[in-house]
Amino acid sequence: MSLEAFNQLLELLRPSITVNVVKSNASSGLYSSNQHIYPELILAIGLRWLAGGNLIDIRHVYGVSYPSVYAITKTFLDAVNSCTALSIKFPTTNKEKQTVMNGFLEKTSSRRSFIKGLSLAAAAALLPPSWTLQG
Repeated sequence: MSLEAFNQLLELLRPSITVNVVKSNASSGLYSSNQHIYPELILAIGLRWLAGGNLIDIRHVYGVSYPSVYAITKTFLDAVNSCTALSIKFPTTNKEKQTVMNGFLEKTSSRRSFIKGLSLAAAAALLPPSWTLQG
């Protein structure tokens, strides 16, 4: 993930992942008592956890306690799930479905035929039986 993408995601989630500094200092379990859990730390830990990071490694790399890792990942997931800018918008009209299907075809037409077949099957599931697939 680029720094620019990290910062964009951070700004989307910041209102939901900013914590009370006094409470954070009292309960974070950070090795240094002069630090609290910043939004950047919550985002970094959350992304690392989603990428399959081991909780023991995360704890040591970021210097937080086990309870803090669990609390941070919950805070992060709640923020992601409640962020409307990150909501998945499924196609609802036939025109939107056709656009999605054509996008699949464009990305797979010059590649493996197996992937193209999977894309066609996935796209076909979105369309009424009377439609024909182009590609």
